[in-house]
Amino acid sequence: MTLPSQFIVPGAWRKLEHFRRLIDELRDLDLHTVTMTSSGNDPALRDMYADADMIAQARL
Repeated sequence: MTLPSQFIVPGAWRKLEHFRRLIDELRDLDLHTVTMTSSGNDPALRDMYADADMIAQARL
């Protein structure tokens, strides 16, 4: 049986690193992660439209 793909998309004020334990726990699944361009330490942060593009690309 093939399991469905799972996506972890951090929300406001969260980074992918905050989900490391969960990602490690779900390593046997078809798991995809998305790094949002509107959060982080980069001074050239992008907006929600760039985030939506990142999510759409992850689905491919």
